[in-house]
Amino acid sequence: VIAADNSSTDYNLAILLPESLLAPGSDLRLNTVHFAGDVQGSNFATIPFHTSPTYFGVAGDSVAWGQGLLENQKYYTRLFDDIVARTGGEGRLRRVAHSGAQLNRPASEGDTAFIADAGSCGTGRNIHGEVPRRSPTIQCQIKALAAERCRTDGTALGIVTVPSFICDNDIVPLGVDEDDLLIIDRDAGPRYDFVFMTGCINDVGPFAMLLGNNGLNDTATLVNSINANCNLNNSLRDLRQFLPNATIGYMGYHFLVSSDTSFDRTGCTFIAPPGTTEAVLQADPVLATMGLSGFSFNGVVARSELFRALSRPALQNSIIGLNAQGDGAGRIVFINMDPEFLAANATLASQPRSFGLSCTGSGFLVPTDPAAGTRVGPCSTFANPDGSTPNSALEETCLRGSAFHPDLAGKVRMFIRTRMILAAAGRYPPP
Repeated sequence: VIAADNSSTDYNLAILLPESLLAPGSDLRLNTVHFAGDVQGSNFATIPFHTSPTYFGVAGDSVAWGQGLLENQKYYTRLFDDIVARTGGEGRLRRVAHSGAQLNRPASEGDTAFIADAGSCGTGRNIHGEVPRRSPTIQCQIKALAAERCRTDGTALGIVTVPSFICDNDIVPLGVDEDDLLIIDRDAGPRYDFVFMTGCINDVGPFAMLLGNNGLNDTATLVNSINANCNLNNSLRDLRQFLPNATIGYMGYHFLVSSDTSFDRTGCTFIAPPGTTEAVLQADPVLATMGLSGFSFNGVVARSELFRALSRPALQNSIIGLNAQGDGAGRIVFINMDPEFLAANATLASQPRSFGLSCTGSGFLVPTDPAAGTRVGPCSTFANPDGSTPNSALEETCLRGSAFHPDLAGKVRMFIRTRMILAAAGRYPPP
């Protein structure tokens, strides 16, 4: 920009345009008009344009993370690859989900229904995703998705028409000196096209719920907990403000345990037939450290079915309220998984779609998932951070953390169901 006194100031200009305006192979030209004293001139300048990558995020608990599965087996990997192939461009995947993540914070940490107010978001951030822990909460995960740290070539500013940004795992272009890169933080929330989420079961407490601990053997207490914790207005009230343009697929939960579940399928000889009122677990060092001294099979089934029955409408109804608060182009779509996980598909059922535990060849309960080996080191470190005070119960629970989570067959059904629901809602790219 040239002022009346012929002094000039350079500006970098980025123009965002709908992709529909730019036909393949076309040029984008800028008609520039400049004034220098009494002289006026005009010319066209051809400027480069780049198709924006598809921004894809994954947030939530162990179901969103894909507990027990390798990266190429997870539902979101399938969705990401399919969506990017359909859009024909590049994709950018950010995964912040992890095992054990909760929605709400204890009152001591400032319980809040607003993502914007969530604090202490650095806690547990660098721990392996297979390790169950409460933090970072799902509120913090959304804040992390929306905050993008990028770098740009400082020597190019004021020289190139449109500066390029290097974000996340982007490779530094050849010829660019790392020392010349400037850090730029930007709000990436509006750029997300798809975000897939789960959350609320860890606020209820899945382990306590199944075993009837912490007062959850009382039906009224369990009902109140499910209805409160799975109401997203109590935890993610500003979700649509943080991700205003994204299609957010919020998934319901699968069948954990059903009347078709049989603990005989573990191959363990120390578990009584599940048809009895009490399926008593005999003395075993692993079970003892996990606190499984005995439980009511019928009670486990009843509480699992109650969670399945109540969490779905609680999530679904609260999502309707959240959609009404947004002002962007995005939408939250509830993905009901009930049709894909029937009683026969529960853990240790006749046609399971979830990982179980097995005694076959070992004599005690061991995990059956392909990612079990990747948890050994992280679980050990998490349960014994100072190297001298191991927490065996924490470690044993961590090692078997895949139990009750969708297996490969279950994740395939999650992918198919999600794609079908989003396509029906007009929120999935056509083939």
